[in-house]
Amino acid sequence: MLHYIEGESAPPSHLLPLFVLYHKFIAAADMPISVTTVLSEETITAVRGRVRDRWLGGPRKVGLRHDFHCLAFNLDVYVRALIVIIFDEEELNRIDRTYTDANVMAAIKNYNGGKVDSTYHRLLHEYDTFNAKGDPYGIKLDAAVGMMRTQLSRKVFPLLTDDEMKKKFTCFLGCLKHLHLITSPLVFARSLPVLSADGEAFKEMSVNCQQVTIHACNIERINKDADKVHSKDRPRFIAENAKKALYCFTNLILQKKTELSMEDYCRTVLSAEEADEVLAEFQDQDYDSDVEELPAGDPSIDTDSEEEELDETRPEVSDLRRAFETPAGYSVLEKPVTFLAGAEALQGLYIVMLWAHEGWEIGKVKKFAPGRMRHNHGILWAEGKRGSQLSLDAYLADMHSLEVQVVGTWAYLHKNT
Repeated sequence: MLHYIEGESAPPSHLLPLFVLYHKFIAAADMPISVTTVLSEETITAVRGRVRDRWLGGPRKVGLRHDFHCLAFNLDVYVRALIVIIFDEEELNRIDRTYTDANVMAAIKNYNGGKVDSTYHRLLHEYDTFNAKGDPYGIKLDAAVGMMRTQLSRKVFPLLTDDEMKKKFTCFLGCLKHLHLITSPLVFARSLPVLSADGEAFKEMSVNCQQVTIHACNIERINKDADKVHSKDRPRFIAENAKKALYCFTNLILQKKTELSMEDYCRTVLSAEEADEVLAEFQDQDYDSDVEELPAGDPSIDTDSEEEELDETRPEVSDLRRAFETPAGYSVLEKPVTFLAGAEALQGLYIVMLWAHEGWEIGKVKKFAPGRMRHNHGILWAEGKRGSQLSLDAYLADMHSLEVQVVGTWAYLHKNT
């Protein structure tokens, strides 16, 4: 639950119901046996106190619970409908009883800059209309609840594991993680109907509420880096120089992280068998695409500025679908027993292939990956790099033949030095 809340996609309306339901979960007398057999009763009691203090606040502590969370929860029709579906209507009422209308009014007042003026009263009146499902919100609220009931079983429930489905709380948390597949409270807020200036102001408040970040993890990470930059050895750093140093420090770390290859990372954090399995799957999906494939494979533009430029010499042909004439400076290799591999063999090696409409095209071999099931070659064509699955059975049998060649026929082409 904490990992989900500290993520980048958790809406602010999820915080209040999660903590209230979690507190009920740990306060239950019949704790799971996987907990009671490992932790003592004293530890469980201490954890219950920690969760309560973290939410409500304790001595010299500021709790997570805020008036804003109450307002955001009341404005999120989807999470409220989910509570009724997973638990029941009484559970939703129990969560609502953990705060009062005064908390919501305080949040609206805070949004209005702390002023109790005509704007505040108009927002409060529009909120009461929304909460009572009055016009023009009633039909849209009922439609959103109905959509939730049908889409949950179609899009979300199939994604949950058996362990998540065993407990209502874990099922609720799993649904929250995948709720974006259906819609989001921000989308709903932006689609609210507007019939008056008061409705426009209420819609703007709803949109702004659903865009608030509920954690400060990114700021905390930046502050930790700032401590390393603005240290005791540099007490006289002016703000501008500290900002520049922090920029360099943060980006150098990111640059260093990018130097670690996927293979090195997997070998570090996984066992040998797990790493082999992940790397094999990663290689198989390297060139995957939903684009309809041409004989040479699906396109993937190569942005490497250091790639050797493709020699765009076009073969001179008398008939695009029949004869192939070797261009000057190139030589066609006889059919090999196996694919050519290794740095020396691939040096100066090109591929010539017969395409469906363009005729014969030349591409430079950039990579040979025999372990891949879908694409065993990476070839730089004139329009960009493509993953290609070549077969020795389709190798050009007779380069001097005028017979119609099969689309996909190819051959090794070597550039003479």
